[in-house]
Amino acid sequence: MEYIYALKYSIMSRFLIVISLLMSSLSISAQTIDDVIDLMDKKDFTGAKTQIDKYLTNPKNSEKADGWYIKGRVYNAVSYDGNLAPEQLYQLKSDALAAFTKNYLMDEKHVRFQLEGPAFISFLDLYYGFYDLGAKFFNAKNYENSLLSFKKALELKDFMIAEKFDFGNTKLPALDTALIVNAATAAAQANKEELAEQYFKMITDANINGSDYVSVYEYLADYYSKGGNDEALRSILKKAREFYPANSFWDQIELGMAEKSGSDEALQAKYEERIAANPSGYALKYDYSVWMYNKIYASDEKLPNQAEMQAKLTNTLREAVKLAKGPEAGFLMATHLYNMCSDYSTAAVAIKGNKPDDLKKKKELNALTDQTMNEFLQYAEAYVKQMEEEKDLKASQKANTRSMCDNIIDVFNMKKDSKKAAEYEKKKDKFQ
Repeated sequence: MEYIYALKYSIMSRFLIVISLLMSSLSISAQTIDDVIDLMDKKDFTGAKTQIDKYLTNPKNSEKADGWYIKGRVYNAVSYDGNLAPEQLYQLKSDALAAFTKNYLMDEKHVRFQLEGPAFISFLDLYYGFYDLGAKFFNAKNYENSLLSFKKALELKDFMIAEKFDFGNTKLPALDTALIVNAATAAAQANKEELAEQYFKMITDANINGSDYVSVYEYLADYYSKGGNDEALRSILKKAREFYPANSFWDQIELGMAEKSGSDEALQAKYEERIAANPSGYALKYDYSVWMYNKIYASDEKLPNQAEMQAKLTNTLREAVKLAKGPEAGFLMATHLYNMCSDYSTAAVAIKGNKPDDLKKKKELNALTDQTMNEFLQYAEAYVKQMEEEKDLKASQKANTRSMCDNIIDVFNMKKDSKKAAEYEKKKDKFQ
């Protein structure tokens, strides 16, 4: 009897398990599309998500197009839940897009989409959703996810255009320039420079231009310059100069390339070329002057063509000062002329002979010294006056002005003008 009872109990247990599994199966399959839609109508999107997930676990249901369309609607609705993290919203929208796409491919007549109003408006809503989410990620400095969101929006937009979706008065642009620039910028911020280049190139290949797009051309010029892609650089610079001729950035890129070559002659030739093309450009003249100044005075050894370069520097700085709005060019000019005075004076003192040629040379050098001192004072005093009129000078500006005052005092002492020297001694005290 004990054996029979045990056998009977074992059979009953298995029977109960089978019954339990069967009831569970019936519970799942009992969920219908209408049940899910009813939950959506009641704004219970979380409940609807749970039910549609259960519905699609049934292999028979997952083979029907309807369920995937409803999943897309449910997941898209949940993706507007402000209590969820942006990463969760992105995943929900991605799952919604995957579900809509599956329905679209399974149902050749697209019955569900045709019932929406403007056909396929669910796809359009996701497009805007990914667009907005990309902006939110970007503003939060989450550039990786910003890029993913903008990419989804671009891919979805291209899909809708390719499928010729009709949204009535809403027309999707074949080239969504704002979205492309957003995606490219996010890629650049995420250090995905190759991808940024691909997106930005879509803009330049279409010859899009205007004030909103100058940074696109600047990015590509800089990218090709750093990468040593001379052919691509020449191509983008040609367009950039056509669309933005007054932008000095293109000159800086070309000059940088010339400097990388290691040839002073090539760099000078490029400066001369760009200055000739833009004679009213202050930045070019000033930068060229700084380069020449450093070449002349940064080393104790004289250049083979030092006198020629000094003359070139003087002439270039004269033009730069006329165009300048700030004090930098004037300071550089005065400093250069002071150095010239010193060179002429030192050379004159070095002549010890009394031969006619020696005396003649010494006289010429003294005349050059005096002439250069007078020109120096013109620029140096103008610089000090400009600094006197400035407010809230930086420490470096005060130091430069004190140094300039010392040079002025030195020159006035050489000219035996003690009154003016004393005047600048007082001025110098103002810049402590």
